Amino acid sequence: MITGLFVGFAAIATAYSMWRVYDIFFRPDEEETPSVSYYHDSEILEEPQVGIKFQIEDPQGVDADDTLEVVNEWIQNDDPNIISGEYQIKVSTLSDVGIVEISGDASPLILDSYENVEFPYVDGDSNLEWIKVDLDFA
Repeated sequence: MITGLFVGFAAIATAYSMWRVYDIFFRPDEEETPSVSYYHDSEILEEPQVGIKFQIEDPQGVDADDTLEVVNEWIQNDDPNIISGEYQIKVSTLSDVGIVEISGDASPLILDSYENVEFPYVDGDSNLEWIKVDLDFA
């Protein structure tokens, strides 16, 4: 029975290792990460709302706490003018993938779309990096 368990764990470890090797060496790299965004101008809400969600993939990983801080700084610097008023930031990480979600009051000067907006993040080695994201608020 112990031999069976050992063989089972070895098979799982081998399959996982082969998947990671394929994922690292053979999966095509994506230059830009697609984003999901929305814009809501309802009479129910006092301010028009905006939401931005994008994914970051970095082999060194993504530091959630530091990324939260640099994204907050980026919003406060207000360039480009997307969010004004109250906002919330959520950063979720798993291994070498991070998901950043920003929601809040939309700026009255918001455009319908932005191309190559540079968002900051901090990788697992504490290096400040930038990712380009296309935003569509139509």
